[in-house]
Amino acid sequence: MEDKIRLLVAEDQTIVRDGIIKLLEDTGNIVIVGEAEDGEALVDKYKKLNPDVVLSDIEMPRMTGFEALEKLLKEKFEPKFIFLSVYADEPYTYYAYHLGAKGMLNKSINKTELDFAIEKVANGGIYFLGKSDEQLQELVEKYSDQKNKIKASFSNLTDRELEILDLVADGLMNDQIAEKLFISRRTVEKHRTNIMEKKNLKSLSELISFAVKLKYLKI
Repeated sequence: MEDKIRLLVAEDQTIVRDGIIKLLEDTGNIVIVGEAEDGEALVDKYKKLNPDVVLSDIEMPRMTGFEALEKLLKEKFEPKFIFLSVYADEPYTYYAYHLGAKGMLNKSINKTELDFAIEKVANGGIYFLGKSDEQLQELVEKYSDQKNKIKASFSNLTDRELEILDLVADGLMNDQIAEKLFISRRTVEKHRTNIMEKKNLKSLSELISFAVKLKYLKI
């Protein structure tokens, strides 16, 4: 009898996590060995359960999926992570690949492709948005070049402005940033205005987009 793939599922939204588990329960060669509601629980359960594959969201409380993978790798584990996220676009895919993930999937994926990706990764392969090896290499080259351009754009931003951009990318609002950095809301607003003027950003959406690219391309 063929050994089943032991899968750990990490997702902070209970209804989504339950849906993923329900979807995979009928897959003959996959068995769900555990579930986690945040990044810290993911790290803890990985160490206890030693699953073959981890299917993880990116944005989770206490520790992101990226941070969980990075922590396990630093502790000399060899996890096989597939990230399943609404943020499965090219910058996130590039970051996940360089971090050491084995796959990236969009949450709009169908069951057939999800099963295929899990099996491929369990057997030592990689699966990033269905891209071929050539397409993945093109993506890496494209964002390696963009990374260098973005690094060059750091030059006229202060350390505090970079710190605020990082928190904007994490989805924090002005009040939350002010509380985290122990500064006033007015000071946060002033820094954001300075950033937008320096980078010629015309709207909040442009600021957020720039912050996200900055966060996930500055590796």
